[in-house]
Amino acid sequence: MILQAKNVHNWIKQKQHTNSQAVLFYGSNQGLALDFAQALRHAILEDDSDDPFVFVPLQGETLTSEPQLLLSHAYSIALNGKERLIWVKNGGDFLHKPMQTLLKATKKANTIIITCSRLDKRSSLRQLFEQEKRCAIVPCYSEYSHQTIDYIRHLLHHADKSMDHGTLQFLTAFLGEERHVTKREVEKMVLYVGNKRHITYDDCVACLRQDMHALTAQTIAFHIGKGDVAQTNALLDKAQEQAMPLPMLMRSTGNHFMRLYQCLSMMDAGTSRTQAMMSLRPPVFFQDKQAFEEQLSRWSSTNIMHAIARLTQGEITSKSGGYDAHETKSKQILLGIARLAQTSAARHQREDIGTHTLRQSRRLVT
Repeated sequence: MILQAKNVHNWIKQKQHTNSQAVLFYGSNQGLALDFAQALRHAILEDDSDDPFVFVPLQGETLTSEPQLLLSHAYSIALNGKERLIWVKNGGDFLHKPMQTLLKATKKANTIIITCSRLDKRSSLRQLFEQEKRCAIVPCYSEYSHQTIDYIRHLLHHADKSMDHGTLQFLTAFLGEERHVTKREVEKMVLYVGNKRHITYDDCVACLRQDMHALTAQTIAFHIGKGDVAQTNALLDKAQEQAMPLPMLMRSTGNHFMRLYQCLSMMDAGTSRTQAMMSLRPPVFFQDKQAFEEQLSRWSSTNIMHAIARLTQGEITSKSGGYDAHETKSKQILLGIARLAQTSAARHQREDIGTHTLRQSRRLVT
């Protein structure tokens, strides 16, 4: 049974998981997969979630060489007579055979949770879980910004903290969409503000400033908008090494370009550049203002719309095919946008030179 990520918490709350022998969380957003697995673990074991007699964590690396261990633990009973919960981390297709054996058996087994990264459509484990009625499978990929905002609100609520919507939008744009990164940074922020109940934009700036030069979706978007093809290529390679999904970077870059377009549209209507930038929510990070202004000079409204259209279409088409195809298509599109920034800047430069020459000629004539 395929279960959408947006429905997982209700599925757990309504105890529908009790009908599943095994649950598989997979995808590039491992923070989301781990968050769901932890929620399911607490729902199943309740007060015993940390009891070593009923909770059995297993590593996929161990089961690669000894797959029979999964079956052994699946039918074991705790010393206190309770059923056990098995959680296999870093799973993969090597679990297909033991899971197939377990699902064919009539004997009741302990519940099994499996978390793993990407599984393409040809994956035997993925196909098994999709077809088997007694199993649930949850794809965990990049979230939309409103889902990330809801998650941050959830974390802040549990820490008895609050944050205004503009700051939440800034934090979402800065951190990206990986849940484990978001959770880590929000927890750091909660410690940073101490007894303060409300976390302000300035608190975020002070807490996150040290990480601004780290590899983030926002950093890559700025290099693309700048037209720095070589640096963009290097950052995209690094992003792939760190398992940052490139389709997610396209969405983040699209958000950056929409902000540029919003300013350019206002400027075309007669608003000053300063006023246009001040109208943005969340506001431009103060140390990024110069770079943002330079990109407003580099791009025209027409070229920005071409770039946004490419990114939107690219995000759709990159979802067809396997994972490698996703990454390749996404990288080509992002590099193409960076090259477009170069040509856009060159065109603006030629237009400025032409305008300057025309003005000089008119002065000479008069």
